[in-house]
Amino acid sequence: MANQAAKKTDARTKEFRSKFGWALLIVVLFHALVRFVVFKSSWERTHTYAFAGGVVALWVSYKTILGHIESGGQMYDKGAGLVELSVDTLYIVAFATVLGSVWGNAWWFTVLVPMIIVYKYGGMVL
Repeated sequence: MANQAAKKTDARTKEFRSKFGWALLIVVLFHALVRFVVFKSSWERTHTYAFAGGVVALWVSYKTILGHIESGGQMYDKGAGLVELSVDTLYIVAFATVLGSVWGNAWWFTVLVPMIIVYKYGGMVL
C-alpha cells in the first residue's frame, strides 16, 4: 500500500515538474528576450527590479508547491494555506511577466500578490 502511494506521489511530482517547470522557464525566457532585446529602447530600471522580483516569486511559489506535492499533497488542496497562496501567486506573477513583455506598466499586477495575502489571511490576524 505504501509503495502504491509513493508511486502516485512520484507521478504527481513528475507531472507538476513537466507542466509547470517548463512553462515557467519559457515565460521567463520569453520576457527576457522580448523586454531586453526587442524593446530595449524603452527599458527602465523598474523593469529589471520587477523582473527580478517576479522570478524570485515564481521560484519560491514553484518550490513551495513542489515540496507539498512531494510530501503527498495535491496542487489544488483546499485549505492548504501556503500552498493555496503559492498557486495564486504563481498564476498572477506569470501573467504579469508575460504581459510585462509588451507593456511597461504591467509590473503593477505584482502588487496584487500582497493584496491577496491580506485578503485571504487578514481575517486570521484580526
